[in-house]
Amino acid sequence: MSDISELSGHLIVSLHNEVEDYFANTITLIIEHSKSGAFGLVINKPLNIKFKDFLETARSTDAPQIEVLETGPVERDRLFLLHTNDYGNEQSHKINQYVSLSGYSEKILASDGMPTHIVAGFGYAGWGPGQLENELISNIWLVVPFLSEIIFEIPHEDKCNIAARSMGIDLNLLSKETGHG
Repeated sequence: MSDISELSGHLIVSLHNEVEDYFANTITLIIEHSKSGAFGLVINKPLNIKFKDFLETARSTDAPQIEVLETGPVERDRLFLLHTNDYGNEQSHKINQYVSLSGYSEKILASDGMPTHIVAGFGYAGWGPGQLENELISNIWLVVPFLSEIIFEIPHEDKCNIAARSMGIDLNLLSKETGHG
């Protein structure tokens, strides 16, 4: 497992799969992780809405087709754009060499400057100081090194299993119980 003190840019797969749990069967990209807490985006909860419906200036048929995700339970009205690093500006936050996070701007959606891959998301996942570390110790999450194809190319229903398999783990063989007995 990676050093639990620095997980920025890593993926975490939920091993806690109770139906009523928001994070059941999710995979989250950790954007920031420090002593003061962690911030991440869930990357496999699609919403049945079209991104262009949110854009006042993009009601035409040539508006970009951008997938919209529910990226977390906190501030669900806050919009994030997760995209490849072939687009960037001073407001983009580079997560690693492959992917960045931006807020909405018309410029990012311009056809001449649009990133190769982009997803939109509402909300984020947040952890207070030591909270994510405690959840990792309790075996609630599996830490997986960053894989760009997981974010942009793999079907949502397969993301958790493929990420776990990249670590040699078959999620179907794990106990449904978490924590220490």
